[in-house]
Amino acid sequence: MKKWCSQINEAGFPAIAAKFNMQEGRMNSWGPCPSCGAVKRGKTDSRGPIGITPNKKGWQCFSCKVTGDVADLVSFHITDRKVSEAGKAGNIDISRWLIDNNLATEYRPSPKESVKTFYKEAPAITPANKYNDFKWDPELPEKYHNQLFTAAGNPVLQYLLTERKISLEVIKEAMLGCMWIDKNGQREYWLSIPHKDKSGDFCNIRFRSIPPAKKQYRVCGGRPMVLYGTESLTEKDQQVLIVEGELDVLALRTYGYNCNVVSGTSGATANWPEEWLDQLEDFQQFLLWYDGDQAGDDGSYKLAKKLGLYRCFRIRTNLCNDVGEALQKGISGDEVDAILDQPESFLKTNLKKVDQFADEIENLIKNPHSLIGMSTGSNKLDQVLGGIMSGLWVVTGDTGHGKTTWATWLLMQQAMRGVSVMLTSFEQRPIGTVQKLLRAFVGGDFTKVSEQERRDALSRMAKTPMRVFDHYGELKFDHLIETIRYSARRHNLKIALIDHLGFLVTSSRKGNEDERLVIERIVRKLATIAVQDDITIMLVCHPNNMAVAQQRRVKISDLKGASAIRQDAHVALVVERMEVSEDRGFPATAIHVDKVRSEFGANGSRCIMAFDPLSCVYADVWEDTPAGKSGKKIFIPQAYTQRRRKK
Repeated sequence: MKKWCSQINEAGFPAIAAKFNMQEGRMNSWGPCPSCGAVKRGKTDSRGPIGITPNKKGWQCFSCKVTGDVADLVSFHITDRKVSEAGKAGNIDISRWLIDNNLATEYRPSPKESVKTFYKEAPAITPANKYNDFKWDPELPEKYHNQLFTAAGNPVLQYLLTERKISLEVIKEAMLGCMWIDKNGQREYWLSIPHKDKSGDFCNIRFRSIPPAKKQYRVCGGRPMVLYGTESLTEKDQQVLIVEGELDVLALRTYGYNCNVVSGTSGATANWPEEWLDQLEDFQQFLLWYDGDQAGDDGSYKLAKKLGLYRCFRIRTNLCNDVGEALQKGISGDEVDAILDQPESFLKTNLKKVDQFADEIENLIKNPHSLIGMSTGSNKLDQVLGGIMSGLWVVTGDTGHGKTTWATWLLMQQAMRGVSVMLTSFEQRPIGTVQKLLRAFVGGDFTKVSEQERRDALSRMAKTPMRVFDHYGELKFDHLIETIRYSARRHNLKIALIDHLGFLVTSSRKGNEDERLVIERIVRKLATIAVQDDITIMLVCHPNNMAVAQQRRVKISDLKGASAIRQDAHVALVVERMEVSEDRGFPATAIHVDKVRSEFGANGSRCIMAFDPLSCVYADVWEDTPAGKSGKKIFIPQAYTQRRRKK
């Protein structure tokens, strides 16, 4: 085994991780963790939980703090333990996996050993207890189920019937079973709970200790972990009941709830894999009945955010802690029906006295970014806006003044800081947005650099949490909303750029409906979603021609539906490109703040930013732009300056 450990360590972490479908994230991070299942490093850190050493042979999970080498990575996936803790049986499974994946080609058995006998190298066990080490075999679900109804399995059967009150019919339908281990003259009992995949085929077993033993769970190493009850997800038009564990699912089945009832298999607060979330994505409503403790509250809210708070409801009752306890206490089916008919929305509207916000105020002060908002990347903008807060931002400006370019730059700055953003471009093909981004990343005209430099720049962009919505032209408003909310749940989206309002109005108009009413409906919906989902939506709007006729800058009042926009938008900005000035010596853009709700913003203020037209980059001073850093200056023809002086 030592030779094989050395061999796979030499193969390196990335090569082995790929065989387990692990994904590489930003800054050479990886996930999910094979030990704890975490998919990101922290609440505010979207990198993968695992970091690897420069030689790519060692790793550490920053979520559960587990460390190991590449051999341990394999061992965790196969046995749920490190190599040093896997034991003989675990090493056999690891060896079998290595051979099956052509990673043990250099192994040569000794004269007294062969691959065949190696596979059979296992602890001596009694024939009546052939499988006692939590290893997978297709025979196990039926074997353990049959053992449940023997004299030896009676303690587990009585636990299910007498203590948990699960019906015999449900026990048989779920193929629950009994497995025991004899240690030092004592027998250790385990309840076996077979798991089925979407096709209804058995694919894994979860083992649960029974009282009086301390509660423990085990699974078959190296087997897929599925959403328990996934085969019951058959009615798309009905709500889904999500509970905390398998026995809660079985309790609901005992009450007669057989359709659309599922549970996770990693505890209340564990991360749910993307595969599980994908299976639930098309359903419209979810009831979450978790334990009534703090862990249940935290876990249900965490899951509801992923599924969408607006379509999730929490089940609470003073009668019991969870549905499993309801069954144990003898609560009737009618009472359970009544409990499920009175769910609490995760989107709450409560009246509170001001002193009840004391802790929240202190938390905001301890986390200034939450109070002031995320930095825009510009000190000047931060001073007039107070940072980027969640809500609806409206960005306007005259044609050709760069409102789309400025908004694209702003989102790019956030993505480079690790903030998840989404860009749309309905007026031009998405490739136009990519070209602006590429100019910024290469620092100028991307056609003047080599193909390799362009590919390197695109590769750097791809490592940021920035996504471009691949759509051109009119779009149904409901589809855009679904995309934004999906991205907020699944990709932790924080800022979405919608460019521009006109394409949504045209597609959302019903018959001869007044255009202003359509705008009012769209703006109000966007503002509501931004607040509910705690994201920032930046909406680009085109003004009318009033500013041109009156020879003044555009104002927020120049927009169609301006009254609704002034009322519902949290921030309203006007982008104005400044005329070339000999005194200034570089192109500039003024950002006018016509409205800002932040206590740290300044209504009616403006800031002037340097603009590098070659790279589509804005900065507080010219020297901070790519052109400025390279010493380039703007040449202003003498004839032009003379005309300006005469005026």
